[in-house]
Amino acid sequence: MPGGTRKQALIRILRNRWLLTGAGLLAASALFGFLLLPWLVVRYLPDIVRDNLQQRQASVAEVRINPFLLTFEAKDLKLAERDGTPIIGMRRLVVDFETSSLLHWAWVFADIAVDGLDLNVVTRPDGRLNLMQVVADARGDGPPAPKKKDEAPTRMVLKHVVLSDGRLSYVDRSGPSPASATLTPVNLELDDVSTLPERKGPYAVQARLPGGGTLRWRGEVSLRPVASEGELSVTQFTPANVWRFVQDQFRLDLPEGTVDFATRYRFLLVDGKPQLLLDGANLKLADLSLRQPGAKQPLLTLQKIEASGARFDLQRRELTVPKLDIGDGQVTAGIARDGTLDWQTIAASQAAPAAAPAAPASGARPW
Repeated sequence: MPGGTRKQALIRILRNRWLLTGAGLLAASALFGFLLLPWLVVRYLPDIVRDNLQQRQASVAEVRINPFLLTFEAKDLKLAERDGTPIIGMRRLVVDFETSSLLHWAWVFADIAVDGLDLNVVTRPDGRLNLMQVVADARGDGPPAPKKKDEAPTRMVLKHVVLSDGRLSYVDRSGPSPASATLTPVNLELDDVSTLPERKGPYAVQARLPGGGTLRWRGEVSLRPVASEGELSVTQFTPANVWRFVQDQFRLDLPEGTVDFATRYRFLLVDGKPQLLLDGANLKLADLSLRQPGAKQPLLTLQKIEASGARFDLQRRELTVPKLDIGDGQVTAGIARDGTLDWQTIAASQAAPAAAPAAPASGARPW
């Protein structure tokens, strides 16, 4: 065989070897990513959670991974306490990771979509949140490592985050009478949110409040610094939703009425100290009625209380209400045989005397 022919044959063999090697690696990656890795997640996730989160229960029905597009999808993902009490669940979770992370030197996620989030937050009798206990157990109850003052957070970019048809349930078991409230459906959308400096992204939140009413919240948010500004509104909110959490402190039946509230706001966290400004706030409370248990007549009825153009500045410690309109009301008062006014008995008696009000911080500006 001539020398040139032998050389060409050798090149073809080497090329075929490289081609076969590449094809083999591609096939192995596809086999591991598409088939083996999802099976490992479904199979061993319950064991990992049980061993690292104090015997809590976890499960996932189905996992899909695309190793070439760097996408992750999980269905029916659940985390529960040892006794089976739900903590968090997701009907569907999709994460799309971008290879451009290598160029940006940051974790870049093109899309994070959560469908059917079911989050159950519980304040336990000792006052501790169940979610905080999960975090503590995950780190072995050890204190978090102290963060240096100038240490930058993990560089991360969330290009698009969507939460649809979510449910947020809160239960407070720290008082004599447990109280609960549920927000559903909760829908949230974030765009271009990151921990990179001075980078803001728009967001929009909408939720139906328990017992009626709607929450709408939109604006811009940044994570470095932690800041947000936009508009917040609550319509047809019923005081009963808040009352169940303070009912043990008052001798009153469930209040009646509705609340509408809207404001522009700006929030900034500087050196761990919050700055909050509400501007152009409008509050309207309609058909308010307060009644003591078993009483024939209410203590107070008001057809409307309306505050317009209010301004609240936490940093300057100022509250300004240019206009306050109170109309069509009636106040009823009664005196018992011992001379006690019924309004004096609204507050429930406390086992221990009330603590004296805390003295203002040195140099703090009075309200």
